[in-house]
Amino acid sequence: MQFNPEQIMQLEKELRLLREAASKRHEPALEGISRLKARLENEKDPDFRSHLYRMLISEFWYNRDDITALEWARAMQREFNDVNSQHIVAHALMNCNFFDQALEELQDAFQKSIKEKIFVNLALEFLATAALQLDDLEVLEKAADQFVKLPLDYCTDDLDIKTDWLERARELGLSSEIIAAIYKRADDSK
Repeated sequence: MQFNPEQIMQLEKELRLLREAASKRHEPALEGISRLKARLENEKDPDFRSHLYRMLISEFWYNRDDITALEWARAMQREFNDVNSQHIVAHALMNCNFFDQALEELQDAFQKSIKEKIFVNLALEFLATAALQLDDLEVLEKAADQFVKLPLDYCTDDLDIKTDWLERARELGLSSEIIAAIYKRADDSK
């Protein structure tokens, strides 16, 4: 069966209703998790499977079950081994307070993004945001410096270069030259 984005929207609506009903009963929203697991078990389409994984992981987060969300994020990463699943694993690691591992995952994702020329801007944003949360200037400088030295075509058309984190980076001590180069890169890529 061909992947249809409308299926995702319908499923998200169903999950939201299940969460709302569970919340009114002051219970965890477990029915959505069961449905998603069953769908994932039977689904063959990789794009739909990827969405199902993300939705399932989100359901665990809604239920404040960060460890199980991390387990499913790792299962997604094993299946897809892509930048998006690495970002989800890193997010799950951060939620579980495994900050060093999350930062390593984001650094790997950034390098993979550069190698594959996909989601480079997003990978930098996620890595920079995490490094700023952890006050890790060294990681931030290394990634930002590498980013500004990339050819402009590496700044993919996937997403605009986000610059909202740069003022916090300046406060942490990121060099003015690198900050100016990122602002310029953002302007040049529009």
